[in-house]
Amino acid sequence: MKSDVLDWQRLPLVSLIFFFISSVRLTIKHLYNALPGLVAIFVGLRSLLHWWPVAVGAIFVILLVATFLRYRRFSYVLEPERIRVRQGVLKRTELNLDYDRIQQADIRRPIWFKPFKLAILQLQSAGSKGSEVEVAGLADDLAEQLQKDILNTLKATDSSAESDVLNADRQADFELLLPRSEILRVGLIQNALLVVGVLAALLFSNQFVSEYVIDWMENFVEGFASVWQAVVILVGFGFVALVIVLLGAVLFFYNQYYGYHLQRQGDRVAYKAGLIGSLSRSFRIPKLQLIEFRQGLVARVLRRWQLRILQAGGINDKAEGRFTVPVLNRSNRDLIGSDLQLPEPQWNRVHKILIPRYWLIPSVVAGWLVNPWAGIAVAVAILLLRFLWWRNFAWHYHGEWIAVKTGLFGVSERWAPAAKMQRIRISSNPFSRLLNLRALKIDTAGGTLSIPCIPKEQAERLQREILALTATNNKRWM
Repeated sequence: MKSDVLDWQRLPLVSLIFFFISSVRLTIKHLYNALPGLVAIFVGLRSLLHWWPVAVGAIFVILLVATFLRYRRFSYVLEPERIRVRQGVLKRTELNLDYDRIQQADIRRPIWFKPFKLAILQLQSAGSKGSEVEVAGLADDLAEQLQKDILNTLKATDSSAESDVLNADRQADFELLLPRSEILRVGLIQNALLVVGVLAALLFSNQFVSEYVIDWMENFVEGFASVWQAVVILVGFGFVALVIVLLGAVLFFYNQYYGYHLQRQGDRVAYKAGLIGSLSRSFRIPKLQLIEFRQGLVARVLRRWQLRILQAGGINDKAEGRFTVPVLNRSNRDLIGSDLQLPEPQWNRVHKILIPRYWLIPSVVAGWLVNPWAGIAVAVAILLLRFLWWRNFAWHYHGEWIAVKTGLFGVSERWAPAAKMQRIRISSNPFSRLLNLRALKIDTAGGTLSIPCIPKEQAERLQREILALTATNNKRWM
């Protein structure tokens, strides 16, 4: 049917809130990326700071105009097996998205839509970056029905799903409910302090900023009778600031994942979470491309893991597009691993020749620039870190799954269905060929698994077995 004769629908007026907030978020994102330069401008143009109300007012007016234009230029059509969307202010686009191309269907209920019983439907397809389609202001019932229709679309093309009908009244085949005590740990394992350190490094890399801070600290220290008094005050301020950042991270993720409830019905997986605003996210098991258990340094201390289920395309590049279980203790990890039919891994190590890699050039440079003892110290430090990395690195393959575990202080454990491989490459360099070693690189739609320094015969056997498994697999893989 021609798009001109379709019944194009507009969003309700309250959707202006969504477009305004999305415009603000986009502006903040660009300002954040340009933060070091903005701080330099702030320091260099302090004499013009009295004009800041005019600048803020101009930005606000631009945001209002952009919000109204984006709202007026947005329209959509719902068809039995696809959704059509028209949007764009300066560049007008029309997107036709078939339901069977959709990888993930999310329903968001932000706090400003809750009084009106409205929701935001977010649809992501393979190859999209973030949300490919966002339809704001849909009635709750309509958004939930669309989500079910999208998840049921594969039934017509996947014979194994013919008996699976998404039913809210049906008892779940598997479910996981995270208690509040576990949700409070999510903010602790997110490495918020690392983000503060990176941000501080970016700011101090700017000459104007570093000079301004040094001058301020010198003036601050001169106001005390003793340098130690000033140091104690500064350390106290820094400690309080870090505690505030940590508490902010805990509260942020507590609000995001409050009441986290994961359910699986047949091959359909969904979770609901959120305190102030809620998110309902769902996908189908045939879309699964890669499973990743992550454990940072703090998470290792707390003996907790995070689980990410990756699908095809760019939706994995952003945190808001990933299907996530934010925290798992050992018992919950075993339960979800059993439901995903992950085998008990038999980890294999790679050759020890991988340990002394990358140590020579940094050691020589340090010895040349400083002194020979500095070069020796750098060599010892690099070799120690490489040994710790090698000890954590391992791989597993048995039947339907291939897994790679890697990390230094934290650990990442990635599992991929072997039958969904897109490409398997064996590579070598002159030195590895002398030792009869090869590197195996396995590309999937959700990411790449690399296994370096394994015997040539073993690499070739793995390649043959995985290719044979892929060739005989008749299940839907995407």
